[in-house]
Amino acid sequence: MIRHRWHKVSKKSAEKSYFAVRCHRQHRRTSAQQKAFMATAITRSELFELVWSEPRTTLAKRFKLSDVAIGKHCRKANIPMPPPGYWARKLAGKSSTRPPLPLRLPGQRDQVFSSEEDRYGYFNRTEDLEEILLPPVFPESAQLLVADAANRIGNIRACRDLSNPHPGLKRVLADENRRREAWAAQKYADYYKPYFDAPNFQRQLRLINSILWGFDRIDCKGEAYITEEWVQGTGHLHLLHCRICIGTTTVGFEFLEPTTPKSLKKAPPSGTTTLRIAAHPSGQSDWSDQADCKIEKQLTSIGVAMFELAENRLRNCATQAYERRLQRRQELLDAIARKMADDERKRLEAIAKHHQANRDNLRKMAREHQSAREVRNFVDAVRQHPECTGANLSAFSEWERKVLEFADSMDPLSQPIANILNSFAEPPEAVLANGSILQ
Repeated sequence: MIRHRWHKVSKKSAEKSYFAVRCHRQHRRTSAQQKAFMATAITRSELFELVWSEPRTTLAKRFKLSDVAIGKHCRKANIPMPPPGYWARKLAGKSSTRPPLPLRLPGQRDQVFSSEEDRYGYFNRTEDLEEILLPPVFPESAQLLVADAANRIGNIRACRDLSNPHPGLKRVLADENRRREAWAAQKYADYYKPYFDAPNFQRQLRLINSILWGFDRIDCKGEAYITEEWVQGTGHLHLLHCRICIGTTTVGFEFLEPTTPKSLKKAPPSGTTTLRIAAHPSGQSDWSDQADCKIEKQLTSIGVAMFELAENRLRNCATQAYERRLQRRQELLDAIARKMADDERKRLEAIAKHHQANRDNLRKMAREHQSAREVRNFVDAVRQHPECTGANLSAFSEWERKVLEFADSMDPLSQPIANILNSFAEPPEAVLANGSILQ
């Protein structure tokens, strides 16, 4: 399987998908190259300085990439590169101009090469509690970025037909052609009927093609795709959608038609054909046919709205990631505090247990000493017995020897004084320092 940030496709399907082909080529890197690439984190300004300070072939060896890949990253991040012959003129001592770094695209992260932790989110991040977390800062205003991107993309004109389909639309059109051929071969059976031969769907395809070609001017790749909905009493309903990668942010749109069944809850609010951008909680915009202004004449405004949404999403995601890191750090600090409190509780319990053992041992020695003294008193009393004379004297002497030995073994005072003193010692240093001795 070939993994992609949006979907998974097989190798056979990858040949048909515009995005999947790019993804398939990207994942042909060796594991060592991929690991070296993922471990690198470079911002736009840093990469701009690098590509203008040394040739891309030299940079390619450092980053374990090809010079073509570095060029693609520069074009995607809107970073100008030295023209052909620049380094030869520089070696010859000829002067050459260096353009300034232009503004980034709306929705474009400042990092060109991202580390693995940044790519896969904070769940795989090893949090450093000593690191000072700073909120995300965006020096450029969103209005300035959107205005610059709108100026670069220019006016988006509506296509009159599909004679020049965008690569991101070719897969949908190829599927339609295959169904149309099968429909004709099967004597126009409804099962093989093309999904999008109706005039409203043909119009949607032309609008998607126009928007895709417009964003292609600034190297923003897009793709049209089909979703299938089951409608009770109608059957399967196929709908057209489109998504465009603006910078590092994906923005999509769909179409709402008056003929859409109400059970799908996608009826256009205006009662006419509506293009809805990003049906997502972070933002939503509807563009409908007006009496004096069709959607075809609003494509430039739609592009500006997509730029605005991409930048808002980027900033919201950065803020949410910062808040998640704060939350994650607080969770770690709370866990450390709970662990310290638990260790302190165990330490105090260990000290209390040690003191209780000392008291129990002291009481035990006192009881044993009292018992030994009572045994000796009993031996003295038996010695005063009237019959403890004559023939019984030798038996008494043997009995007295054994009983006194038993009393001495039981009496703590018969032991060395060090044993008595050490029986009531202070807790060990390990218990005083940490209660983990009880774990």
